[in-house]
Amino acid sequence: MARCEEVHREYDRYANGKVQTGVLPAWMRVKGKVVWHVFQGSYKGLPEAWAKFGKELSSMPAEKFAGPPGDVYVCNPSDHKGTEEKLITILWAPLKE
Repeated sequence: MARCEEVHREYDRYANGKVQTGVLPAWMRVKGKVVWHVFQGSYKGLPEAWAKFGKELSSMPAEKFAGPPGDVYVCNPSDHKGTEEKLITILWAPLKE
């Protein structure tokens, strides 16, 4: 697994922005092409992030998806004591190839 600072270098630029499409790094253990979103913030904000991501997914044709969505908690909360708003979670949904 990548270290938190490496994750931030790679994914901060996508934080709370537009949904992306592509293949995630092998260390995330998500295989194949996915649609993904970087949520940066406290875990308390995850329900709202999932609602926003779900709305984006619902605007796409259902036949594009290969299964249910998931998430990857890429930052260890102990690395962000007092700075929970910097935590990164990747929300994703598998796409048919």
